[in-house]
Amino acid sequence: MKKNNIRKGFLLIILGILIFAYGGKAKSPAPYAFVYLDWSDGKHYYENATKTDISGYYEMNVAEGEINISILFLHVMENKIVSLSNYTGNFSISGIVWKNITLRDFPNETAKIEGHVYDNDTLQPIQNAKITITSFSDYFSMVNITETDSSGYYEINLPPSDVIILAQADGYCFSVKINITVADGETKIIDMYLEPLTAVIKGYVRDADNNQPIANVNITIVGTDVIYYNYTFTNTSGYYEFDVPDGNFTMILNATNYFMFATPKFNVSYCEEKWMNLTMNHFIADNAWVDGYVYDNESNPIANANVSVYGSIMLDSLMGFFARQTQTNETGY
Repeated sequence: MKKNNIRKGFLLIILGILIFAYGGKAKSPAPYAFVYLDWSDGKHYYENATKTDISGYYEMNVAEGEINISILFLHVMENKIVSLSNYTGNFSISGIVWKNITLRDFPNETAKIEGHVYDNDTLQPIQNAKITITSFSDYFSMVNITETDSSGYYEINLPPSDVIILAQADGYCFSVKINITVADGETKIIDMYLEPLTAVIKGYVRDADNNQPIANVNITIVGTDVIYYNYTFTNTSGYYEFDVPDGNFTMILNATNYFMFATPKFNVSYCEEKWMNLTMNHFIADNAWVDGYVYDNESNPIANANVSVYGSIMLDSLMGFFARQTQTNETGY
C-alpha cells in the first residue's frame, strides 16, 4: 500500500530538525520556529505551515512534486525582536525525506546609532518620542524600540546592517529615514525632525442611496506635498477624524460591499478644522453565481472544503472588490 501511494503521488512525508550553528561549531535545536512549505507539481500549488517542537523537529505531509521550505525563528525581548531565516531552495520529493536545516547564530551588536529628535518648527527637542530601528541582512532582521529622554536624545546598539529608522511622537507626523548602513564598530549620528500636527479633518461617511451611516469604513489618508500617511475606521455613526499637518491630501475609502472611493486632492490650512462628509455607493445585489463540486484525485467528493471566490466589479467609473466564502456539503457541492 505504501508503494502504491508513492507511485500515485498521494501522501508523502517531509521531516527534519532545525538547529542553530554557533560559529559553525556547536549546535543546538531551534524550538518553536515557523516552518513554511511551498509545493507544486507544475499544475497545482499548495502552501502549508507548522512549527518545530522543543527539540527542533518538524514534519509535514505532502504529495510528489517540487518543494521549497522556509524557516523563520523569532526571539522576542522587552524592546527587541530578532528573526533568523533560511530556506532550502527547490527540491523534489518522493517518499519520506529528511531535511535538516541550519540557522546562523544571533548577530553581535557591535554598531550603534544615536541622535536627537526635534520639533521641525521650533527646533526644540521632543521628549518620549518613539524610535523604531529595523536592521536587516541576508539572514536576520532585528527591530529595536526605544524612547527619547528629556533632551530628545536616543541611542540603540545593533549589528552591522542596513537600517530603517522611524520616529513617532504624539502630535507630530512620523518621519522615516532609509538607505542607512552601519559598519562593524561604527557609531552613526542620525537626528530626526518631526512636523507638528496643526489641523483636523473630520466627518461622516454615509450610504449614497439611503443616507445611513456606514461603520468600519477603512479610510486611508496620504499627503501629496507633505510626508504624511495614516488610516482609521469609521465608528458605528460613520464618524472619522484625523490630526494632520497643513498641506494637500487625498483619502481612499474601502468598505465591504461598497465601491471604493478616492477623494480629489484637497487642502488643509494651518489650524483649520475641516469637515468632509462623504458618501459611498453600495454594490448592486448579487444576481449571479458560481457553483460546482470539489473532488479528490480519485473523484471522491470532499465535504466541508472551504471555497472562496474573489472578484472585482465596475460600474461606470466606480470600482470595487469582493470576496464570498462557503463550504461544500456532504456531496462536495
